[in-house]
Amino acid sequence: MAVGDSVRTDATGAADFDIDLLFISGSIHAAEIDAFANPDPAAIEALVAPSGVRLAGYLPRLVW
Repeated sequence: MAVGDSVRTDATGAADFDIDLLFISGSIHAAEIDAFANPDPAAIEALVAPSGVRLAGYLPRLVW
């Protein structure tokens, strides 16, 4: 599984390797999908879909 916040690089890379993606929605695409106030799962799926990746899920942020 890949974890990433960019459709152009992370989602496309995961699709190229045929692995699932855990999408971090509260980063570079946050404004496009209202990542913190009221994220719409359909909007997130639509944003990521052109990459061809299997979306495993999404989180607004990743902290460790």
